[in-house]
Amino acid sequence: VDVAHLYDCTSFTFLHNPEEARLCERGDAARLVAEPGSLAADGLRPANTNGGDLAGGYSHGFRHLLEAARQVSGRAHNQVAKAETALVMGAQIGPTSGAILRRREIA
Repeated sequence: VDVAHLYDCTSFTFLHNPEEARLCERGDAARLVAEPGSLAADGLRPANTNGGDLAGGYSHGFRHLLEAARQVSGRAHNQVAKAETALVMGAQIGPTSGAILRRREIA
């Protein structure tokens, strides 16, 4: 996964989801988030490169799908270099959803 877009309706949700998606070890999400630049487009684990719901307004996760599509098509404002695979993950409580988007070259 080159970039992740994780459901972030609350700060806790965003801290929990990297662990659930195995983007870091259990118990390491707070350290990952606290590390300056680690989640930026050019960071160790690019995540919510558009700011997510906490920065852009609550959209029930639809903004995450849009940003993931922009990332894998190379059209994102905060583009992750060579992003070919994006993970989109919904809330981890109750029925939820997720998706993996991949870049596909069309001949």
